[in-house]
Amino acid sequence: MNKSIQKKSLVFKMLLTLMLMLVLTGLVIAFDIPNPNMILITGLVLSTSLFGYSSGIVAAIIMIVYSMWFFSVDHKFFEFAPINIQKMSVILLGTVLSLIFVGHVERRRTLALIALEEANSKLQKDNIKLEEVSSVDALTGLGNRYAIKQLYLNYKGSNLHVMMIDIDNLKITNDTHGHPVGDEMLKRVGAVLLDTYGKDRCFRYGGDEFLVVCCQMEHEIFLETLEQLKCSLAENNKKDDIINISLSAGYVYGDATTDGDFDKMIQQADEHLYNVKNNGRNHIEGNQYIKA
Repeated sequence: MNKSIQKKSLVFKMLLTLMLMLVLTGLVIAFDIPNPNMILITGLVLSTSLFGYSSGIVAAIIMIVYSMWFFSVDHKFFEFAPINIQKMSVILLGTVLSLIFVGHVERRRTLALIALEEANSKLQKDNIKLEEVSSVDALTGLGNRYAIKQLYLNYKGSNLHVMMIDIDNLKITNDTHGHPVGDEMLKRVGAVLLDTYGKDRCFRYGGDEFLVVCCQMEHEIFLETLEQLKCSLAENNKKDDIINISLSAGYVYGDATTDGDFDKMIQQADEHLYNVKNNGRNHIEGNQYIKA
């Protein structure tokens, strides 16, 4: 809240307090209430607890001014009988103490509310970060299976290309060169997929398997992305002699019209993948999704 708005809010609260105290004072005079300060102290406590010190000071001034008028001789404000001097002293002390105490309580309550809002805001941010972390594969930076589940509803009613990808001979690489080299292969494949398809379309499905899901993409464009994927992978393999990556992949394309279509498309893409792996690897095959 900027200073201009804060100032307007403060003035508005003080005006409300002024109106409240004038109304209470009018009622006290109109009905000739014998102990008016019991009514006015209620207005003081109410305005201070609701609006803070500034409004409480306004209420206190009105209460003291009225008390000076009420208890003074012939309502001259500054001339008091001895007994009324004692009453005014008690009123002044009670008013100041009430203002300080209620204002302090209100300030503590306001600070507690601010702290609570800040804590809630931080908690919401932490929850968002936690959700992001829980849906991202730490090694590749791609979405994981949890991220896929979050997008299930988005896939229903869409035309999809679903592709399962497997890194060829990753186990042999791990056994021969060690897991750090295998992890580097996973990272590079993740980077290539991310560059080719974007963050929302590619996921690490598990182990050395990746999943690509393209919504509302023309089949010709999808085939172009496959060529782009092959070219990017070939360029990546030129970086060093140790890491040479080849991929096997299977895909299907069609409309996901029912709740179970997406899972069936993954299954059929996986069948194409295993067909490629059983026939020499390093190849991509696929066809239209068969609903039956």
